[in-house]
Amino acid sequence: MRAEDFPAAVDAEAMLPEIFALLKKLVAFDTVRRHAEPGMPFGRNSAEALAWLLETAAKDGFTAVDLDNYCGYIEYGDGDEMNAIACHLDIVPVGDPAEWSSPPFEMTERDGELYGRGVSDDKGPLAMVLQLMRELKRRDVKLRRRLRLIVGCAEETGSECLDHYRRHAEAPRYGFTPDANFPVICGECGMIQFTLEKKFRPGENRLKLRAGVVINAVPGRAEAEYDGRSFAAVGRAAHASHPERGDNALVKLCRELDGKVDSDFPRLVLRTDRADLDLELEDEVSKLTLVPSLAEVDDTHAKLQGDIRFPVTMRSPEIVARLERAYAGCGYTLTTRVVDEPLYFPPDTPFIAALQSAYAEVTGDAAAKPLVIGGGTYAKHLPHTVAFGCSLPGHTYGAHEVDEHCAVADFVPALRILARAIVKLDALP
Repeated sequence: MRAEDFPAAVDAEAMLPEIFALLKKLVAFDTVRRHAEPGMPFGRNSAEALAWLLETAAKDGFTAVDLDNYCGYIEYGDGDEMNAIACHLDIVPVGDPAEWSSPPFEMTERDGELYGRGVSDDKGPLAMVLQLMRELKRRDVKLRRRLRLIVGCAEETGSECLDHYRRHAEAPRYGFTPDANFPVICGECGMIQFTLEKKFRPGENRLKLRAGVVINAVPGRAEAEYDGRSFAAVGRAAHASHPERGDNALVKLCRELDGKVDSDFPRLVLRTDRADLDLELEDEVSKLTLVPSLAEVDDTHAKLQGDIRFPVTMRSPEIVARLERAYAGCGYTLTTRVVDEPLYFPPDTPFIAALQSAYAEVTGDAAAKPLVIGGGTYAKHLPHTVAFGCSLPGHTYGAHEVDEHCAVADFVPALRILARAIVKLDALP
């Protein structure tokens, strides 16, 4: 089959049973990053999930390659050049499973929605891409370039997997990662993670406090003890790139504790307001966000960690310098880690325009414009690559939250958009 005929031949509804069968298997793997074991840099669970996926693809007749359990790839077609689609197998922790309305590692369908950790971020998109590759192979579609599905195991914790890929494998001519939203994401904010910490002398501190699960999420629960009294706050978890969608339990708890305990830690947390830190920064397409996300206070030390996403026209040294000025003399040691500098392509860049047109042709939404997001994706780790899909405008998916979900009906337009995108990128010079 000619490549240009492939999108019209895709029967998205007929593909759903196989996609959901694959997704059910993927969701059953608890692929939260864990301590490294010999030959398994992100833990045994991630290595086993990757091995299962690559074995499944090999049985389908694809080239399937493991890159030291950091990542792997599945490839279709021939050609000197290659286009890539990058997805990730790893997930963020589920928190307290009792808060979920169904088991987080069992894909559950009810009321037209699929529930389970990873169904939207990013195992659902991964299942769609692999099924589209099966369709390409079944129809013997003649692409100009090879199509490679790159599968990483540590996107949620800094994308070391893709750094390993870049050192050991081929770079794509063009690519996208279906790990964000439609329409196309032409820019991603930069990301800095910071830590404020100090040690205590014996008997110096009487406050105990714990909050948060991962550094890139708004904490949904926080607890403290002080002189025999217990305190707790419940908020709503959300991705750190969209703090407005959450309710920060750590901040709520510290508001309650401030002035009631002999500790400067609550006040430290409450000072993470952007205005207090001289970080109310924005440009024409993006603005800075800051989330105090992890906290731990005990007899020996106090530690606060946070996540910053900063505008695409700025660079990390300026943000770090503002943090250092803001926290100078506060009594805590500040350390920073620059996770990513910003990424930005002008909307008229040919491969951005090609992806945008794939979305518009399927949805009829010609008014939508390329977006800039706060989230960081694999796009920052591969050349000529951006985030593209699979969340549709106006729909909620609950990534990083309790009861992560996605609508069954959303798979149909997403599949059609992805099919067109594959062909359009293949046709570019």
